[in-house]
Amino acid sequence: MFRAVRRQLLHCLQPYQSGSRWYEATAVLVIPLEYSAAEPRWSPGPGFVEISTASKWGYRDPDGRLHAVVRSTDRHTDHQVLIRGALSAADLLGFGGITDKPHRLRWMALPGTLSEERLTDTHPAMLYDRWRDALFASAQHRLALTGLPDECCDRVDLTRRPDGRYQVVLRLTAESEYFAADVDDISRALTQIAASYGPGTRVNLYRRGDAENVIDPLYDQAWRQLRVESDQVPGTFVDRLTDLVQRASAAAGD
Repeated sequence: MFRAVRRQLLHCLQPYQSGSRWYEATAVLVIPLEYSAAEPRWSPGPGFVEISTASKWGYRDPDGRLHAVVRSTDRHTDHQVLIRGALSAADLLGFGGITDKPHRLRWMALPGTLSEERLTDTHPAMLYDRWRDALFASAQHRLALTGLPDECCDRVDLTRRPDGRYQVVLRLTAESEYFAADVDDISRALTQIAASYGPGTRVNLYRRGDAENVIDPLYDQAWRQLRVESDQVPGTFVDRLTDLVQRASAAAGD
């Protein structure tokens, strides 16, 4: 496997930008379904689509209105809460919405639709989150055992796939001055991690920009299942950013 992984890695590593001494690629290790056998998966209710593993869900009601349920923290304590509210497609799945900042639902929810529920430690949403955290910790431990230098991997994540399997996502970097050594170190680490999960583990590598549709497959599936089209997330980047700033400022003043 080492040689096959190394060939893929050499094909995918690209400079971060023109003239950069840093090269980047993304590795996705799809682990066998047996590791999901004890998963206590939870959903807010029938018809909800999971957008981010154990943290965000969306729903389209019979009238076509979109709703979200997100797990976040209480504004005044460290307690976990579920925040619910109806919102636009742009705020649900678009840039600057709740995808990366779930607490934004507090000021993105349409008037009269916002609610919060404090979660107990035994709530199914918390059990699901802790289970996912344990699987993620195991992935981090497996990576640490390889001895891969920190500068060769600057981000690790764990996401669920629509088929029920989980995948470990690693953003990899190699420096031009030590390129050959970095490539060998990364290839050995990926091979070792895959072997630790056992037969059936897949290692896929992607170039910069090509990994966006594979690193968070639940998010991509949500667009289809919630019937959201790209034209429902309108406006230019500047228009969207301006709108977000104005709304966030207004919310802060309330």
